[in-house]
Amino acid sequence: MLIYKLNRQSITSFFMYCFTFLFIFTPPALYPFGNLHFLTIVSLVFLLTIYRNAFLSIIKWPELLIFISLHFCIIIYSVTLDMFTSFTDSYYSKFNTAYLSVVTIIEVLPCAIFIVIFFLARKKKIINFCNLILLVGMSQVLFVLLALMIPAFRDWIMSNSGDQNLNDVYEMVNAFRMFGLARGYTFGMPLFQGLCIVIAYVLGTYHSSRYYFLIPFFLLSIAVNARIALISLFIAPAIIFVLQFKRRFFSQAYKLMVIFFIFFSLTQVTKYNAENSTKLNVWVWLYSGIDEVVSFKGGDAKGNLESLTDTMWFMPKGIELLFGTGENVFGGNYRSSDIGYVINLFYGGLIFSVLLYASYTFLIFKCIGTSPIEKSLKYILLTYLLIANLKGNVCTPNDLLYGIMVISLFILVYNKQINNQIVL
Repeated sequence: MLIYKLNRQSITSFFMYCFTFLFIFTPPALYPFGNLHFLTIVSLVFLLTIYRNAFLSIIKWPELLIFISLHFCIIIYSVTLDMFTSFTDSYYSKFNTAYLSVVTIIEVLPCAIFIVIFFLARKKKIINFCNLILLVGMSQVLFVLLALMIPAFRDWIMSNSGDQNLNDVYEMVNAFRMFGLARGYTFGMPLFQGLCIVIAYVLGTYHSSRYYFLIPFFLLSIAVNARIALISLFIAPAIIFVLQFKRRFFSQAYKLMVIFFIFFSLTQVTKYNAENSTKLNVWVWLYSGIDEVVSFKGGDAKGNLESLTDTMWFMPKGIELLFGTGENVFGGNYRSSDIGYVINLFYGGLIFSVLLYASYTFLIFKCIGTSPIEKSLKYILLTYLLIANLKGNVCTPNDLLYGIMVISLFILVYNKQINNQIVL
């Protein structure tokens, strides 16, 4: 009987681990229909049956009601804006912004709540849930390694993705990017791996130094997909240094020096391999990013940094700054920007931007507890989100946002459970 119970627990835990992996990365190669649609159906089946009472209680909490209400305001505002504006050459279809907020409310949120309730019902604590997130990230590392070592496996993933846009990007950058099993290879997935670096560093600081040994693996999965997520390596130590400035100044300063030494050493290794490469590869691509940063510090912006600091920075003027123009300038024909702040300001102005950023800022700050781990995560997650928005519109459904939502919601429900505000 005990063996049966253990086997049943192992099977259900493995099922939820796979569910979480699919929810975070939504890899299109595994089946031909939308991953998120399928996961939402599974989530709602459980939430409306086995976990009905807990689910109905959670969505009535002020924290969730305000988050949902802000997204309803976004939907109404964007639909109204799209009805009175028209940009036929836009990269995205009409009402796409409203659709993404609908997806956030009726698909992403139920999936995240289901994951949270499942693990809390099994008496998991915050450290256990963070370990789950790290395990999901390490599984992605495994797929990245397989794609690096077995080109046929990588080609199989892309050929079975059924996503023409993904295949077009792959044709352009396959020599040095897009390794693993995901959908958002060049943005969302590596940003989630950066989130894993944040968690590993926080747990390494407050729980066990063994977590630090995971960081190099996450760095590898980032380096071969999107360089922007490397900022996570500096954000977490910097914020923890500030939070512990008075109590543990020397130990945190020592850790910062170690990180900079390691990063300098890796930079030299990258430079050496890039200079000795005869064709465009990961080493050349990585070093080009380092060279851009060094040149920028010297006052000479070039490459991606030149675009991000110059040509991609443009704002609507006058009344359009307040209400927006309805135009999505990401991938625009005559003006284009990757910067999330510019994209959102141009589309919906200050009104839309405030609603969007307030929803996630509120979620992070209200759903994080008071322990050292929780307090550190609160500031680091928000900082990471805001900085990542400089390279892309991160406040739309993507891997990083899914990760932040499940962590924030888990801590919220966990603390409510401790205070006997909910029974699971």
